[in-house]
Amino acid sequence: MQTEAVKIFLLDREQSVAEVVQRLLSSVGYEVEVFSSAKVAFEAIPAKRPQLVISEVELAEGNGIDLCARIRENYSALPVLFLTTVRELEQRLEALRSGAIDYITKPFDRQLLLAKIENILRLVHSCGEQVQSLRCHKTIPNLLVELQQAGVQTIVPQPDVQSKYGYSYPVLDRISTVSSDAEERISVLEKLSSEGWLGKKIYDVVKLCPNCQSFNVNFRVVCPFCHFPGLEEGLPLPDSNQIRLDQDENSDKEQVPSTAIIRTRHYFCPQCQKTFPEATVFGRCLRCGKNFDEKDAKVQIIYSYYIQDAKLNGTEIRANNSQLVFQALTACELKSYEFRFLRPFLELELREAKLSNKEFALVSFQVTNLTEYVHREGEDVARRSLRNLFLVVKKFLRPLDVIFLAEHDGIEIVLRHTSQQIAQLFVTRLQSYLERLDRKLAVKLKLVTFPKGHESASESVSEDSPLPTLAAQET
Repeated sequence: MQTEAVKIFLLDREQSVAEVVQRLLSSVGYEVEVFSSAKVAFEAIPAKRPQLVISEVELAEGNGIDLCARIRENYSALPVLFLTTVRELEQRLEALRSGAIDYITKPFDRQLLLAKIENILRLVHSCGEQVQSLRCHKTIPNLLVELQQAGVQTIVPQPDVQSKYGYSYPVLDRISTVSSDAEERISVLEKLSSEGWLGKKIYDVVKLCPNCQSFNVNFRVVCPFCHFPGLEEGLPLPDSNQIRLDQDENSDKEQVPSTAIIRTRHYFCPQCQKTFPEATVFGRCLRCGKNFDEKDAKVQIIYSYYIQDAKLNGTEIRANNSQLVFQALTACELKSYEFRFLRPFLELELREAKLSNKEFALVSFQVTNLTEYVHREGEDVARRSLRNLFLVVKKFLRPLDVIFLAEHDGIEIVLRHTSQQIAQLFVTRLQSYLERLDRKLAVKLKLVTFPKGHESASESVSEDSPLPTLAAQET
């Protein structure tokens, strides 16, 4: 039983079905408001402020997927769960692309629905506690994009008496959405630098008051005995501080007369009447008025930053390679989806596989030398070569199999309703076929089966365990 009333919007065109779901959710403490119109539900969000939206795909007025997309655009923290009679694969993928957090088909298990709702709300609450870190994570790539678009190569600090450290980065005022707070800006720039996106050079070293951290400090030479600042500087008397250099008979250097005198600088304190060879540097903070030894001052290094061309070029290369892969798949009349949709799709398939006792598999098809091949042969040749590779893959695919763009230079193939033995046969036959071809593109295959191979689809996407590989040559 829920200790606090959580408001849920329930959208369904069938009033009888909506009432059943409403009674179920109300019985465990949720506050449920039912809608049949996507438009009316969307307009009610600002005033009612729901914490979860449960929607059918097909509504009496409007479409659940379009509603989900509008919610993602305007209320990104509000999760959307689809509870629908629509079972088609295309609709599932479309729902995930629109931003849905999960997808359940009717008829449904009541305990499963309640468990999913509880997990979604727990996830949203956890994310809410980390909003600041998520915003910082979002700012970094945006800043890089804006720097590139503005043609900025260096971020140079400028004197600024209003800034905490006496310097600011005015270029960020003009082109970025990063916070105006000086420390947060430095944190963002340092994170970019630590990740290799930005290089940095020391621009200045600022000494701060150890008491109040102010840079508004006056440093001066003082007497080491009484700390009086008005010292007199001059040369010592010959009979008090003269230094005679004896000749070194074995030295090859120009000989110096033994009567030569080296006069060293000295300081005289008018207050305590003492003479001394070295003075002490003291600081006086003009904010708090306290004196301190320079050695105790806090040091803040101010950097200038510059964009690492090699790192950015590498990003552009990866983006261009993904575009080439997509174009080659399109030329083969193969439909593909973005890599970011792979993980949620696998999670949905895994849950369905466990309920229906069916297996499926994921085949990673990576072109390991695509970047070098593009540089050597050009994009047009590389596109044709990729097309020839994917035409081979197409011979082995079935209508129910799904292709996703890989994160790096290749594709991910989901073999739906496929046993472990059939999936292994698929890889073996594809590998054998490719090995007979004379090609210059090197290909690596990787097979993961579900649910026997892995309990979690999330683990499989990022796993680097060695699996069957092949190297085929392409013309």
